[in-house]
Amino acid sequence: MLHRVASGASAFELELWQTAPCLVAPRAMARLAGFRRACAESASAGWPVHLRDTGGGLVPQGAGIANISFAYASRPRDKPSIKAAYQRLCAPILRELRRLDLACGLGAVDGALCDGLYNVNVAGRKFAGTAQRWRRMSGGTGQIAVFAHAVLLIRPDTPAAVEAANRLYEGCGVGKRVRPEAHTALSEYAEPPGFADVFLGNLKSRFAAELDALCWTNSAHGARHAVG
Repeated sequence: MLHRVASGASAFELELWQTAPCLVAPRAMARLAGFRRACAESASAGWPVHLRDTGGGLVPQGAGIANISFAYASRPRDKPSIKAAYQRLCAPILRELRRLDLACGLGAVDGALCDGLYNVNVAGRKFAGTAQRWRRMSGGTGQIAVFAHAVLLIRPDTPAAVEAANRLYEGCGVGKRVRPEAHTALSEYAEPPGFADVFLGNLKSRFAAELDALCWTNSAHGARHAVG
């Protein structure tokens, strides 16, 4: 997604997706002495481990966990800003949560998986984790292509995910531990049939509108885009 935007092949990219149960680890963890053995044990327990290029901590994937990913080009006159990119990522999520009258905000949560300043929290507990990556646009425009990503806890088995993460940390000799009670999920606040699908559909529409508006004001790109 980032490559297509950076190369000018697409004005923006947007995808809502899920995947099989696994743990996604920062590539730096592969240098730890016990990593290979801990990965084998994790896979045997049903949690294979994959590496990613961004930093942070362990991130679980699987049933009840949704991902929303998008990539776009910065405006020609914009000064690249990590904060602004995170705000663009988090704002639609916060708006959709507030539409449900949920008390939400951004910030770190002690004991949370892959904790960070730009967690999306509900009632002081982590609901979504966020990450971003940049690449310089081709063509010498000076613009930056931004990939941003959020992991949303919709209806996960949080105790199982936390247990898997802590097992891998322990196997790698890492003293860090995470706590189930540091997390929350959308299912705690509403359970009618189809509620999660409606929430995610509304959220995707918010992101699409935001990116479409950005595309129209970005003179370096045409109207081509991909929405998965």
